[in-house]
This record gives sequence, C-alpha cells and structure tokens, in this order.
Amino acid sequence: MWIHWWGQVILRGLLQDHVMQKVRAIIGSGSPEPEQMVSTRWHADPFALGSYSHLPPGASPSDYDLVTEAVEGRLFFAGEGTSRKYPATVHGADLSGESAAAEIIDLVL
Repeated sequence: MWIHWWGQVILRGLLQDHVMQKVRAIIGSGSPEPEQMVSTRWHADPFALGSYSHLPPGASPSDYDLVTEAVEGRLFFAGEGTSRKYPATVHGADLSGESAAAEIIDLVL
C-alpha cells in the first residue's frame, strides 16, 4: 500500500526504516529500534482531514515538558504537540520552534 507523506510517496513498510535512517544520521548508529511507531493517516480520513495533539486520559500537562527534552543535545523536538502553554495551535507550533532553535543556537555559540 502506498501512502503520501510530506510530499513523498513511501512504501508503508519502509516508513520506519526511513525515519530511523534520519535519526541515526543525527544521533549515531547506536540508536535502538523503537518499541512502537505510530503514523497517522488523517489526510485520508474523509471525516477528519486534519489532526492535532491532545493529552490522553491519565496524562498531565507536565508531559509536554518530557517531549521537548533534547536527545543527547543533538535531536530537538518542536511543534504544536510540544507546546505546554498553547497545545494544538499554530502559534504553539511556532513558539516551540523558536524555543528549539534558541536551544540549538546556545549550543553552537
């Protein structure tokens, strides 16, 4: 089955391999295989045609802090799903990107 993913056509079974190649290029070849990988298909859902993050039952707002932690100072995360103050919003995504960029600049300079 073929899927559309950020403008590229990728065979579904190769998605994890593709992502892990990118991760290993950033943080090294010793990166373990993920226990689980989830890829949404909201773009193909005629009732949704969109998606955003949410906290599942049992989660707390402090969980946003966990997903924004850099991995070994080399892999950084940003997006609306990492914004504790403005989750599920465009400005939350924008602000989290600025925050991640500032962290990277502090490491480089």
